[in-house]
Amino acid sequence: MIRESDAKPALRAAEASAPKRRIACGNVRRRTALILLGTTVAFIPCDRAAADEPSISARHWFNNPVFRLRDDRKVVLFFFSTTNRESARWAAVLNRNSRRKNTVIIGLTRDKREQAERFIRKHKVRFTIGAESRSARNFKIDRLPALILIDDRDRSRMQPMQMEELDELLWVWDPEDESIDVHSLDKGQLESLVESRADGVTRRNALQQLWKQHGSKDPDIFVEYAQSQLTEEKDPYARASLEYYIDMANGVPRSDNQRSPSTRHWQVYRDDRDGEEWKAVRDFEKKVRSAETIPVEELLNEYNRHWSDTPADIVVRELVVRHLRRSSDRVGARSALINILKAGEPDAGIRRHAAWGFFRIAEVGDTEVIDLLAALAQSEANRFNNKPTMESVVRYLQTGQDPINWWDDAP
Repeated sequence: MIRESDAKPALRAAEASAPKRRIACGNVRRRTALILLGTTVAFIPCDRAAADEPSISARHWFNNPVFRLRDDRKVVLFFFSTTNRESARWAAVLNRNSRRKNTVIIGLTRDKREQAERFIRKHKVRFTIGAESRSARNFKIDRLPALILIDDRDRSRMQPMQMEELDELLWVWDPEDESIDVHSLDKGQLESLVESRADGVTRRNALQQLWKQHGSKDPDIFVEYAQSQLTEEKDPYARASLEYYIDMANGVPRSDNQRSPSTRHWQVYRDDRDGEEWKAVRDFEKKVRSAETIPVEELLNEYNRHWSDTPADIVVRELVVRHLRRSSDRVGARSALINILKAGEPDAGIRRHAAWGFFRIAEVGDTEVIDLLAALAQSEANRFNNKPTMESVVRYLQTGQDPINWWDDAP
């Protein structure tokens, strides 16, 4: 077993030619070992019949710390290209989660060592990166970037996931987070974090803790403080959080920080795909798997055919939107996403996925999409999550600037 190290990862390549090794399974059933030795990282289920399980390898490793993988640690594989704009955006989000003790993030690219080094330096990547890797082929990844989640309860289970699912997976603040433990901060420190230039999600968590510990006991003082922050706040997620807790302090009922039905139903389906109530979802997934490509028009027909509030129909509509976001027919997918948003999709999570899809589908300067999202943001019922998402996409389409850092002035 590889020992855990307290040293911060450095930008370096591990070039030893150590062979792939397996560890003893003992009495652990269907667990997967995470091996970082030399040029190979391998997920090896402890099962005699595991010869065909995909493994991870690369010629060069960067930010490769020595650590022990605990049984309850989440593992996220990030397949990317160093020249892909969306890969860079995803890397920034993964960076924010890379110091969590309950998560291992491993990036894999087929690009050359020099390209990986430039990508790491340019985007300040902190998590482990493997360059000149063929692992995407082993995992049958056909589109970049992509994420694979290794189940922390059963290491033999590997589940493709979207970036939004990663955010939901890691939404609850981890009190053991190595970067900032908001639970241990006093009132002054929490206010300093809220007022800092940390990312919007970090400051949102600090504000939540400030409300729980102090604001709920003295709501008038809290409202005065939160209102003072609103006048200068640029980040839409931080603004949405300030507005939410101001309403809470004023006794205004709000529930838009809760998970949407599509998110809840998807998680139930993911945990048990065999139930009779999920037949429509299984049929849709089978249809997608059996075809090389699904025309946009057919996807839109599937969306319209499942227009009800049953859990299966909601999940199918969410899957349709995800496929539209990844469609090679960007013109058709753009039109379909516009129609879906104009039709008044009732599920907040699906509306959010559709709006986020314009990051890839729409071109910078697309005034039709900009005007649509700007108008929808003003009337959006889910002001806690959806409104800031729409505002972020609008900013990107207006400026071409990565919306993660809202402190940068727009060109």
